[in-house]
Amino acid sequence: MSRFINNLGKIRFAKNHPISYNYVDKLPEIVKYEINKLREEPPSIPLMIGGKEQKGNVFFQNCPYDHLQLVCDYSRASKQQIWESINCAEKGKKIWKDFTETQRMDIFEKAADLLCGKYYGRMMAATIFGQGKNPYQAEIDCIGELADFWRFNVQYYGELHDAKLVESGTNKYFWNSLGGFVAAISPFNFTAIGGNLASAPILMGNSVVWKPSDYSILSNWTIYEILCEAGMPPEVLQFVPSEPEEFVEQIVDNKNLGGIAFTGSSFAFDSILKNVYKNVQNYRQYPRIVGETGGNNYHFIFPQGGNVKELVLQTVRSAFEYAGQKCSACSRVYLPKSMYYDFMSELDAQIRRIDVGSPEEDFNLVSAVIHQQSFNNCKNWISKNKNNVLIGGECDDSLGYFVNPTVLGFQDRGDIRWKTEVFGPILALHCYDDNDVEDTLKIATSITPYNLTGAVFYQDKKWEDMIENIAADSVGNFYINDKSTGSVVGQQPFGGFGKSGTNDKAGSRYFLTRFGNMIVHKEI
Repeated sequence: MSRFINNLGKIRFAKNHPISYNYVDKLPEIVKYEINKLREEPPSIPLMIGGKEQKGNVFFQNCPYDHLQLVCDYSRASKQQIWESINCAEKGKKIWKDFTETQRMDIFEKAADLLCGKYYGRMMAATIFGQGKNPYQAEIDCIGELADFWRFNVQYYGELHDAKLVESGTNKYFWNSLGGFVAAISPFNFTAIGGNLASAPILMGNSVVWKPSDYSILSNWTIYEILCEAGMPPEVLQFVPSEPEEFVEQIVDNKNLGGIAFTGSSFAFDSILKNVYKNVQNYRQYPRIVGETGGNNYHFIFPQGGNVKELVLQTVRSAFEYAGQKCSACSRVYLPKSMYYDFMSELDAQIRRIDVGSPEEDFNLVSAVIHQQSFNNCKNWISKNKNNVLIGGECDDSLGYFVNPTVLGFQDRGDIRWKTEVFGPILALHCYDDNDVEDTLKIATSITPYNLTGAVFYQDKKWEDMIENIAADSVGNFYINDKSTGSVVGQQPFGGFGKSGTNDKAGSRYFLTRFGNMIVHKEI
């Protein structure tokens, strides 16, 4: 089966399409207004060091689906300014120490209220226009999830401080901040992740030096504005977009490094860990390193695994929403031969009906990938595997960085190409013999070093022991008869192990504990 989408950027998404949204499927008027304001007058984003604006070398964030359109210009910190921001973080920490637990909690509750109210339009516009998310994906991320992080973290923070120890005499404990400062390094793909990495350590009493992604500057700057308006002393959070290697060099060489909160590539995290471990004898404490990295996640469909239309829908949503740029996106699907024809026919039909284009147009499901390098990676991967293209394969960067949803078929289930995470709207498919379920499942759950998310789809209970023994502990977030994306704060705390990160579960109280020191008192 080899069919293609030929109307890149022009396909309309029928409102009654099975993937149509029941959330925000059209661009709200307030968001249109804010995007138009950005088009007419892109803002200039400063550095914020010690609560004061500074300028640095000027760089530009451009719109991924209209790459000639400026989103904002911004300053990048020099080595000297990064060093200065670290020193200012120590001063900010002293200011923050005078705030009570209740005052801190009130600030984050107010920030969530501001986000969902006064700043709704601005934040949605920044995330759609700057990061290429459609309204549905944007609202889940930059409004719903970020507000949930702030509100649930307040709840968890209160629970941590209210918890009681078993008494023997008088036992009690409380939480202090880490020694030194925390460095937050956040990605482009989730505004909420940036907000959580920068702010969760602050709630626990730390000061933070934040390097946001160059491709989410505007939305991340809006987070900084919200927190300050909510009452956070501006000295507590240093906003320092930087060249990545220079930023890492400055933080790991500083004796006061208390922790790192990171989300990004496994390659970058490997480099950070090597540099921290190399300098470990120079620190005043062992830095807490919290990292979430790559995915390469699987969907495994058992024979007679369910309704074909629903199976395809879940796989399409996981693989192609936000152009596959989620760490939890489905990269690999394993399909029994008995379902191949029906599944592929439905997959082809659903992909043909997917909108690819501007997220400002109503009902567009897939927009551009984030930048030229990402586009080139996707295009080169498709080109290298052109003989394996089953569906899609077209790429066009004349206006934006558009890559059509693409399905590649690989028959060798041990092929080295299964180990590659492309981070785009590209899905690899393997069709296995119905009599070879167990061996295929073993390979599917172990072929890559990543252990982030995975999903199994089955109806027959005879597979349950196999699932429990082979698949259930293969990833940090495991889904049964549901897609591998869509974790919810408080319901499915998120994080993986292996080369997917340190599995500290953002969206849970355990994540907060990584940024605090428990002090225990016993009194007789």
